[in-house]
Amino acid sequence: MKHGFTLIEIIVAVALFAAVMVVSVGAILSISDASRKAQGVRSAMDNLNFVLEAMAREMRVGSSYHCITGPALPVSPSGPEDCSDTGGSAITFLDSSGVRVWYTLSDGVIKKFEGTVLADASQLLEVTAPEITVDTLSFYVSGSLAGEGKQPRIWITVTGSAETGKRVRTEFQLQTTVSQRLIDS
Repeated sequence: MKHGFTLIEIIVAVALFAAVMVVSVGAILSISDASRKAQGVRSAMDNLNFVLEAMAREMRVGSSYHCITGPALPVSPSGPEDCSDTGGSAITFLDSSGVRVWYTLSDGVIKKFEGTVLADASQLLEVTAPEITVDTLSFYVSGSLAGEGKQPRIWITVTGSAETGKRVRTEFQLQTTVSQRLIDS
């Protein structure tokens, strides 16, 4: 008596093996795609966190915070101005070396300007990555007025989305609070 496999048994075994391999390769490709998307989201969020941290670092050592509640352009601030209740769409302040710094939202991008008078939008430099779309940027300033004896504080809120790959949008909402190192007087 000869022992071996029939042709039918071999065909069934190969078909089962092929089906298992197709499912396995599909799972591996899905995991790889999810990893790429997660890396894209992480990169975009790292950029946004870096922008917020850079803004906070400048504000922390700055002074004379002026919250802009109306149109951001053109503005020549006369002095500090709080907006703790309504929030502002832009902010300007003096950095540690006395240079006026502006932050605002324009066309879905956080933009910055350093100088005395912000006359038009062409002076603004983009600070967020192209894959990030910012829907709202709000600044809430309190304690910036001279003689209040309060620690100036800025609360920043950002909402928007990050585009990472083929039609993948990740929504975000971030906020941070910055307090000045020295009390304004």
